[in-house]
Amino acid sequence: MLAAGNTEQEYKSEAKVKNVTDEKIELINLFGVQVDPKERKIMIPAKVNMTQGLVEYVLVHDTGKTHESLFKTSIKAEHLNAALLLLLPKKRLPSVRSLHENQIGIQIRYEDPGGNVKVVNVDRWIKNSLLEKPMKPGPWGYLGSRVEENVFIASRDGSLVAVREDSDAVVGNPRPESSQDDIWEANMPKDIQVGQNLTLMLTVRPLGKDL
Repeated sequence: MLAAGNTEQEYKSEAKVKNVTDEKIELINLFGVQVDPKERKIMIPAKVNMTQGLVEYVLVHDTGKTHESLFKTSIKAEHLNAALLLLLPKKRLPSVRSLHENQIGIQIRYEDPGGNVKVVNVDRWIKNSLLEKPMKPGPWGYLGSRVEENVFIASRDGSLVAVREDSDAVVGNPRPESSQDDIWEANMPKDIQVGQNLTLMLTVRPLGKDL
């Protein structure tokens, strides 16, 4: 689903994309979202928004619910949604919002104080406070939000990737505990600072393959 007033073809046109399976295409810039069709990967520039406390979102827009999100970004929800639509197998687009139909891996790429580039699964930076352990590893799911009165709700709310249950986000958490919004806490390494630049990388599962 796309923001009101735009079709999938319009997004492709604006991004100058004719066929994402074309081997000549190496990287697509979609309104600041970097899309790698060959690797089925989406890269989003972001900043660390909080390093401690309860979290309900992995990623929100700068105007979203920043008081409860690990990261924030200037990227709009409809542009993440458009990038996902380019990569998601069409047969797997949900007719009903099912987080289990489309599996998405989420990783963080960042530099440590020594300038070394590191990549870690985002679930390592979120703790289940009931178990006092990091979030259970696993994929995330595509929701696609919804349009109401010509408004793309994920853009209105600034909700890109949700930890708690939120059907209006673009990407959601399929873990059973997502219905509990008071158990997830930031679990950042000590050298991570608020305001630090990093990249969120979303990898879409190819049809018939696991992440």
